[in-house]
Amino acid sequence: MVSDQGSGPKLVVGLGNPGAKYDGTRHNIGFEVLGRLQTKLGASTPRAKYEGQFSTATIDGVSLLLVWPLTFMNSSGRCVQPLANFYKVDHEQDVLVVCDDLSLPLGKLRFRTSGSAGGQKGLNDILRVFGVQTIPRLRIGIDPAPPQWDVSDYVLGRFREDEITGEDLPDMEDDGHIYEPELLIRTYLLIQDRNELTLPGETSHLIEQVYSETELGESTAPKIIEALEKAKRTKEKHNTTAKNAASGKLILDVIDERLLFQTNHQLDEEDPNVHQDYQAMTRLGPRTLSVVCLHKDESGRLYTEQGNSGEPVNLSQKPDSALTQTLALSTLSISHQGIVNHILKMADAKPKGWSKHALLRHHYVVCFQNGATTLLGTAYRLTLNEKTGLTIEKLPKPE
Repeated sequence: MVSDQGSGPKLVVGLGNPGAKYDGTRHNIGFEVLGRLQTKLGASTPRAKYEGQFSTATIDGVSLLLVWPLTFMNSSGRCVQPLANFYKVDHEQDVLVVCDDLSLPLGKLRFRTSGSAGGQKGLNDILRVFGVQTIPRLRIGIDPAPPQWDVSDYVLGRFREDEITGEDLPDMEDDGHIYEPELLIRTYLLIQDRNELTLPGETSHLIEQVYSETELGESTAPKIIEALEKAKRTKEKHNTTAKNAASGKLILDVIDERLLFQTNHQLDEEDPNVHQDYQAMTRLGPRTLSVVCLHKDESGRLYTEQGNSGEPVNLSQKPDSALTQTLALSTLSISHQGIVNHILKMADAKPKGWSKHALLRHHYVVCFQNGATTLLGTAYRLTLNEKTGLTIEKLPKPE
């Protein structure tokens, strides 16, 4: 949050409770952050002032005042307000409050320039004494209290050993939606002990190291090794899924026999019930139906040719490759809208056994008996013969 606006120092206020009794507790995470910042910046030895301690440092030419209120958490404003007034700092621009947050996962950071205290009583007291909610704050997650714990006991309790050792990985947040977790973990391991990076100068070298899959050091925590192995397995699974999905979207050659049985979900333009606008733009005409003409004998059995000849057809079963080729030869395209609309309403016109067939799943069936059929509920009669093909006859109205 360091800005070079104004002439006074910038106040970084870490919240906590004074005394060895509270050292290392969750509620004192603000104190802990300031202690590490003091060491990292080489700040001065803390001095007492206005019921608190402060230490001075400089970063990028900007003066910082690291402030530890010693009033106990709930009265933190009693220290911060007079100190801000003494140094004439703009509390809405030049003050940053660092505090714990029960609602955030352990180690997760959330920066806000304004808002309520969200139950943090030290922050609430600072907002109260200044009379505004527009004081920047950096919240550090300490994990919610377990159901069986009293909240006060929890925040005044110390971190577990495994929470301090740093064996857990940082929260990758939304980066996991963009990059494979394995790459994020390797990047973290590569830079976790670095104090600074020179970019873009080091970019190429860092990328090479991340993708080279270098061996992990002996000091690598078991949890991180386990997470990396799990991430590898996830990546391999994603790659396999992506390859399978991509192969299903390939447009096969017109002579490829796989067209008879392999479904391509991205080529549904032949479906009369979808992409109607697309069909209208590309075909410049009414939609058509692909209709397979079958022949029914007196007992109701279906064949591909008239006179109980040809291949028998069972509409409840998925046709094999040989039968599919025969059915393709028995297929007509019908664009007569009266007949198209009628066939679409016929419950049995689209066979269930063809629903997962790549070539036939959007085909409809019309059954002929003795070479003809009358569409019930319409004035149309269809006649089929080898010479003239399909003939559509409009029947006269009954007198």
